[in-house]
Order: sequence, then structure tokens, then C-alpha cells
Amino acid sequence: MNDLRDKLDSMPNRVLFLNLALTQGVLFVVGLILYYVFLRKKMTITELYHFNDFGTAMLYGTVFAVVIITLDVWLMKRLPKGYFDDGGINERIFRDVNVFQIAVIALFVAFVEEWLFRGVLQNLIGLFWTSILFALLHYRYLNKWFYGMLVLAISFGFGTLYQWTGNLWSVIWAHFLIDFILGCLIRYRLVETRV
Repeated sequence: MNDLRDKLDSMPNRVLFLNLALTQGVLFVVGLILYYVFLRKKMTITELYHFNDFGTAMLYGTVFAVVIITLDVWLMKRLPKGYFDDGGINERIFRDVNVFQIAVIALFVAFVEEWLFRGVLQNLIGLFWTSILFALLHYRYLNKWFYGMLVLAISFGFGTLYQWTGNLWSVIWAHFLIDFILGCLIRYRLVETRV
């Protein structure tokens, strides 16, 4: 992890954010290709992004996000810091940006990842395999068994929320809130973990 941290510290911000944008761009294009090849005839874009029960879906997304954030902060305060060490990637992404930039990053990531994983893949291969793939995408957490299991559990939670509400906006909103609030907590060092 120290090698990764050293590489991150020496990487200019523009390169870090270019990597983030390119990665998310690739995921979005993969989602588009999979959608047009396998789902287009079964489900239209408007069926994926419908606004039926939008307020209720947003409420459920908010409740889900609050539960996850509360649990995450509670665990960070009680478990050794090493359980949450991702090599410094999250800290590096959020440490030099303002609240508006955190919101843009969180919205971009939430929209792209939920489009691919819940909107496309979950409709193609189901909740179980989609959740596994989502956790594998977040590979930097996999060498930390606890963090990896937490990401996997959150992925199953996103998938269940999507199945329950039938509304992609609920998981986009929940994912955005989780990333945005945790990004702000990281940026402003409002959460201290035990050593």
C-alpha cells in the first residue's frame, strides 16, 4: 500500500482526475453497448429512468444512504484505521477539492456506476452477479477483507433497493449521497479513525 500511496502523492491532480474521468467514461460506454445489444428491445431508457413514485424512491434512497453513512462512520470510529485503508485514493481525490467539486465527482460516479450495474447488468445477470462485479470493480478494497466485505454488502444493498423500488433514481441518489457525504467528511477531516 505504501507504493500506491507514494505514486498517488506524486501524481498531479489533473492526472488523477483524468484517470477517474476515463475510468467512468469506459464504464458508461460499456453500459451503453450492453444496453443496446441486450436490453434495448426489453426495456426502453424511459422505463429505466421513469419518474413514477419518484418522491418515494428518493426517500428510500435517502434512508438507505443515511443508514450506510451512519454505519460507516460508526465503524471508522471503532475499528483500526487499517481496516479502511484504500491506499490513500479517496483522501487524495477529495483533499484538494471544494464542496461543489465533491458533489460533481459524486454525482458523476453515482450516475455512471448505477447506470451500468443496476440499470444494465442487474437487468441482465441478476442481483447476485451484479453485486459481485461491483465489488470487483472496487478492487482496491479487496486486499482489505473488511472493507471488501463492506463494499460487497453495500452493493447488495443497492441492488435490493433497486429491486424494491423499481426505480434507478433511488440507487443513483443513495450512491450520490454516500459518496458526497463521505467525500466531505474525508475532505474536512471530520471523521477520525482509531489507530
